[in-house]
Amino acid sequence: MEGLSFEEEAAEAEGSLTASAAGPMPKVWIDSVGGVPCERFDIVKYAQSIKKYWKKQPNDKDASADAWFNRVTKRAKDALAKSGKATSPLAVKPANKFVLHITGGSTTKGASFDNHGLVTLTRKGYWPHFQIGHKTNSKDKASPVRCVQFFPIDVTSFALAYGGHDSIQIEISQVQGEVFTNDAAITGAVKGLFQELRKAFPGMANKAPLEFKYKKGGGLPTVTKAAWGPLSGVVGHMHAPESTHGDPGLIDPSKILN
Repeated sequence: MEGLSFEEEAAEAEGSLTASAAGPMPKVWIDSVGGVPCERFDIVKYAQSIKKYWKKQPNDKDASADAWFNRVTKRAKDALAKSGKATSPLAVKPANKFVLHITGGSTTKGASFDNHGLVTLTRKGYWPHFQIGHKTNSKDKASPVRCVQFFPIDVTSFALAYGGHDSIQIEISQVQGEVFTNDAAITGAVKGLFQELRKAFPGMANKAPLEFKYKKGGGLPTVTKAAWGPLSGVVGHMHAPESTHGDPGLIDPSKILN
């Protein structure tokens, strides 16, 4: 695997690992979305499996693979430890936003579920609650849809720099310019997840309060921190305060609403 990046080496060598839960899963873990089983992901086990491929990059804050592993797994363990309690963050302040992101990937080969999703998110320690996409890559429409859940829905996740305290966050495996709502299989899973979450969070509105539109070079449709809090329903990373990202792109949110 000479010449491959950390993400490519780890994805190629390890594929994906998920935990097998003993007995019924807690209610904070989602079993299926739109007929697609949702797998409970074991972050610590996965990080251990790809640790041997870690290589220091110019912007890394970690000096070694051990330092990286300890930092990202502590972040995950600390979040998981808050679940199942009356004081769990999203039990105290229920989520009102369903925030959509994209993983990004290769413009020619598409977004790999493992490489651009699982490995990169673990490498950076920026997991969302869920990742949904085609099992191989976003250009392989014949590949089955896969759903992974990183964190229980009563704790916050890490895909937003600001605004994750009242949000459930979802990464869609796609490349900038792809529109996942043009893919019926992915749309069905995302819709199934959104409607399942609305059962857990009745205050999450069945609407998209903002348009998913922007012009290249014309700025993003971000909102202020004061406006972000009351927003409810389906929103994108593009709307979050101080965001510099245009994901999930120019989607049609009406396709995931009831």
